[in-house]
Amino acid sequence: MGRKIVTELDIYTDASTEGSKSKNGGVAFVVCRDGAPICMESMYMAGGDNSRLELSAACAAIKWCTDQGYLINKRKRIKKLNIYSDAKYVTNSIRYVETWKEDGTWDGRPNKDLLEYIYKWSKFIKFTWVRGHRGNKYNEVADFMARTTRKTKENFIINDR
Repeated sequence: MGRKIVTELDIYTDASTEGSKSKNGGVAFVVCRDGAPICMESMYMAGGDNSRLELSAACAAIKWCTDQGYLINKRKRIKKLNIYSDAKYVTNSIRYVETWKEDGTWDGRPNKDLLEYIYKWSKFIKFTWVRGHRGNKYNEVADFMARTTRKTKENFIINDR
């Protein structure tokens, strides 16, 4: 019997800042295949507000997927990344970019570099907003990892490819 071809990955992202005026914090993501985590990663980041950190978590997850060949390798090709975030700025980011490009207000936008990276891969991405701190298992894991990384300033990587 052949191995099942996986066409979608579920990704949960979150960020945690040190306070409303802070420019430092932790970002984390959990990548799941068939309902089980295959990668959990968090990183400490300096120099970003909450919006930038939330976008950075999504970008880090997308980059992990491209590094693993999920978006470019024909044998591992994933048709969709289902990205779940409790930040509406993230889940609406593709629509925002499209609107800003159409109405001519794209130049000078904050976080343009991260938004462009997400937009580059948008044909593979479906964003879904989830309410934070409401029991969504892997959103809670991402939240815990982001908070822990913010507090300890230590990065964590758990892979099970």
